[in-house]
Amino acid sequence: MGRLNYTNRKSEGLKLGQVCAKDLLKRIPPASGSKAAFRDPVVELDVSSRCLTDDGLKELARGLLETYEANNPDHVIIRLEELNLRDNQLTPASLEELALVFPHACRDLRDLDLSGNNLCINSRRHEDAWEAFLRSLSQSCVLRRIDLGGNHLGAKAFEILLKVYSQESPIDFVLPSHLSPTGPSKSPLSKALAEQMSGVEASTREMSIGSRSDTTDPDEDARVGRTRTSKNGVFSSFSSFSPAELADESRGLRSVPYIIICNTSMDETSALYMSYILANHHLPDRLLARVPPAKAGSSAQQLASYELESPCRGVVYLPNSGLGNAASKVMTLAEDARSNLLAPTSVAAAIPQQDRQGGTTQAKATTPGHRRNRSQMTEDEARESITADLDHARSRLQGNVIEASGHTSNDLWRVALRMLALSRMLQPRTPKVPSPVLSSEVLPVIPPVTPPVAPPISSPAPKPKLQVIRTLEIPDMTPKKPNPWGLPLAPKSTNQSIAQRRRKESLSTPATPRIDKVSQTRSEPPKREREATAKEYRSRLPLSFAEGTWARILAYAVGGNSLMSRGQQLSVVRYGMDRGTLGKEREALGLKDAAQKWHILADMDCLTYEIR
Repeated sequence: MGRLNYTNRKSEGLKLGQVCAKDLLKRIPPASGSKAAFRDPVVELDVSSRCLTDDGLKELARGLLETYEANNPDHVIIRLEELNLRDNQLTPASLEELALVFPHACRDLRDLDLSGNNLCINSRRHEDAWEAFLRSLSQSCVLRRIDLGGNHLGAKAFEILLKVYSQESPIDFVLPSHLSPTGPSKSPLSKALAEQMSGVEASTREMSIGSRSDTTDPDEDARVGRTRTSKNGVFSSFSSFSPAELADESRGLRSVPYIIICNTSMDETSALYMSYILANHHLPDRLLARVPPAKAGSSAQQLASYELESPCRGVVYLPNSGLGNAASKVMTLAEDARSNLLAPTSVAAAIPQQDRQGGTTQAKATTPGHRRNRSQMTEDEARESITADLDHARSRLQGNVIEASGHTSNDLWRVALRMLALSRMLQPRTPKVPSPVLSSEVLPVIPPVTPPVAPPISSPAPKPKLQVIRTLEIPDMTPKKPNPWGLPLAPKSTNQSIAQRRRKESLSTPATPRIDKVSQTRSEPPKREREATAKEYRSRLPLSFAEGTWARILAYAVGGNSLMSRGQQLSVVRYGMDRGTLGKEREALGLKDAAQKWHILADMDCLTYEIR
């Protein structure tokens, strides 16, 4: 392992970056038998508190990129496991350079420290650099910690963080109740886990009926493939699978056990966005089981300090002086919701800490009447209570943000309302049908009055003309052959001959049913099937496009294709085409503008980015 520590160097800025790049490029062997070819590829780079600045980081990133590009399948030159860039006056411009390096180090990087810099997202260019940096970590599978503390990120940075987080694939935790050795699995690892978890399911059934004591033998656990549960009641990793194999199943920001965002000037808007991430982020003990363990030393001590000193679990957001009472309440409720959603153990775990200590704080009732005390609730009722309180607290913050900063402060809100304006113009084509006449409007039909017609004046009858008929007399002629055409002299009637033929056929062999040849070759679908098929491909909307097609067209038109999910796009289009929503909006004209916008966004399900 090569640890490159530059904390004691006298160089700073651009010169220090050039020195770092030179040391990295030395690892590229000039030939296969050179000394550099036998170096350990693992690199831990520590450039903390050296005033590296953006210029120096650009040189450092260039050296890392060239070294990674020199890797080949037969010989690995570098594996960057730790990168410490703390207190180096880095701005968002440095994030663009790091975004080019991290895709190459996605399977190597385990610890990233960017704390104490000048990462403030306050312009469009900074937003693009921040988003590119976050998306460059989407393939990271062994990252244990990312430290962004001490940077005044701003509310927009947290919104982009939520957007990128929501678009990542969820982590596939294979739980015992979802496994079947014979059923379909998503990966070979899932099949192997299913075989090992069969022993866990059997032991769970035995414990449920009381035939097994709580104390188990570790040797027996290892023999049947059973794992011990952690203090949160969550199944830990299996010893027979390496962390690298488990890491292939989890990638991106969702797989990072520790995300440090303390002292980042969080306000109510930032807390609103982070509450969605916090409620869906898995607990550290589950995520640490899927990454390689930290080495003994400063890294392990740092991770242990988060568990001992900070009240946060995984997502460390305290201390943050900008958090008010409303923001702190939302984050606390999100932490409780995460405990119930991701690691439920019992009813006691579903009850917040203040209620377990005998506090008198009551949840706000969402239904008429007084709600029972949480200590008397079932597990499902406790979850619903916490979820209702969290939704209510979020709605208050959302209304405050819309009133203070407007709907344009959030990209999703801005795009959704623009898309709604275009959806109002989509109207189904209705055939012109004459308006029905009410029964009260039916008048008696009066026959038209016709004037009397005078009889015509008789005129003298014309004199009849005599017709002269001349006859031509032809002498009698007899043919040479009688009946030359062979015609019957006295033909029988057609009806009689048909009846006789039918009687003969009935007396002979029984008639066989006639089979239509056309029906054998082509079977025409029923009329109803044709109509159903036509409705599937034809719509009464303009150009006969379906709702989903128009939703995608309008989303592209307003720039919301990368912001809104397919369900949100359809929801906006349907809301816009529904004329009944105009009546609801008319009734809400007495409310504040922020409240009206909030209700519209809530009805369209566009208050937040939809997390997969």
